[in-house]
Amino acid sequence: MSYVVNFSLAYLFYIVSKWLKLDNSIKGDLWVFGSGSGLFENNVEVFLNFVIKKELENSNNRFVFISNKKVDNLPNNVVRLDRGSINAYYMCLNAKYIVLDTNDSDVCPGFLQKCGAKKVNVNHGQEGLKKLPADYYEKINVDYNCAVSEIEKEIKITECGAKPDTVIVTGLPRYDKLFGQCKFSNDILFFPTWRPWFQTSQREKDEFVKQVDCFLSTPALQRYLKESDRVLYFKVHHMMDIEPRTSYGTNIIILQPHENLSNIIRKTSTLITDYSSVCWDYIYTKREVLFFQPDKEKYLEQVGLYDLKGKALGVTAFSVESLVNILTSEQKKVNCNSEQFFKYFDNSNCERVYNLMVKGLL
Repeated sequence: MSYVVNFSLAYLFYIVSKWLKLDNSIKGDLWVFGSGSGLFENNVEVFLNFVIKKELENSNNRFVFISNKKVDNLPNNVVRLDRGSINAYYMCLNAKYIVLDTNDSDVCPGFLQKCGAKKVNVNHGQEGLKKLPADYYEKINVDYNCAVSEIEKEIKITECGAKPDTVIVTGLPRYDKLFGQCKFSNDILFFPTWRPWFQTSQREKDEFVKQVDCFLSTPALQRYLKESDRVLYFKVHHMMDIEPRTSYGTNIIILQPHENLSNIIRKTSTLITDYSSVCWDYIYTKREVLFFQPDKEKYLEQVGLYDLKGKALGVTAFSVESLVNILTSEQKKVNCNSEQFFKYFDNSNCERVYNLMVKGLL
């Protein structure tokens, strides 16, 4: 209800300001950004920083980041506003460009279709693993949805309801940070995705939560990390409040909800995940991916996975024992032909998205 009231007031102020020509003296373009997680990270972070550098000669441009969380890593010239506030809605109505990574609620809950800005969805991840609802992209009110390849473009159109003319193969902004990077730390990221059946009130009984705890507390894992001088970073998905233990040993670091995952993704050499699109960052740079899927049958039944027609992305484990054995084994790599999943291998994804928004071309 507060969203409706706040938008109504913002829209009233917007109409009055236009009628009284209060904004006529304001020069420059207004860019509005937002992310589904509320954090300044991922594609939104990379693209916003790119736009700021690109628009340096135009000191009149204004940049706003809309969030429902405390954000400490914004550039100095970016203003943070509360998601759903009157001021945030007012900025969206006045914006020339709006950038989001999940859906309308990132920036303008319930009313993005009322905003006349050029709008682009840079995505928080790459489609190709877990299935989305058949009308997922149909409900996102943007002019453009970014894709990394014709394969992903086809998934968004035929499987997720996107209008064909809105899906453009540009590459994802965050891959610009990975281009040319060939040196990574020896460390590991463990980042499983969320499950729709997860209930916070039942987390202590949740089987997957038990599996995660069992893996992290396995003596063989802790011994391997110490002997090989590797650090394992564990990040809980922001949609699963599973409350892991505060400590599993000196070589296992529990990342806090507010911590930026992007830097960990860019530096680690190995990823352990289940169905998360984070795997594509590692596949793009030909790093190691291990899939831990103890609940695959249930996940296939309730969520589903896209058919990659036999293309192997990495080694899969279905139990904690198997995962530990694979991780500690010297023979665990699966060669994935990353070229079949990505059109561009350069550092020009941000440039293409920017040109698409500002100039209407790649």
